[in-house]
Amino acid sequence: HGMELPWKCKMGVSGCANDCAEVCLKDFGLIGTPRGWHLMAGGNGGAAPRLARRIVEHVPDADQALTMLDRLVTWFRSQQRKCRAGKLLDEVGIETLRRIALGDDG
Repeated sequence: HGMELPWKCKMGVSGCANDCAEVCLKDFGLIGTPRGWHLMAGGNGGAAPRLARRIVEHVPDADQALTMLDRLVTWFRSQQRKCRAGKLLDEVGIETLRRIALGDDG
């Protein structure tokens, strides 16, 4: 996208369930499985590591998964907070992020 975000944000895509790209340590990402894509959010490495949470499971279509990822990143940007995605996830809850990803936030 080339979009400017309010704070550091890392993303990753792993083509298999082994998560070789370490999506579990990224703010946002996708993990490929035989049944589709898992949309992940809230991971972080470094001094305060945390594993990303599964926001939506088994999204069958890659374009649909990318649309959901775009919704989450756009929402993250709109918050204009100087923090990582995991902190926002803690504040708003996983169900809020799930609704945003699925387009049910309005």
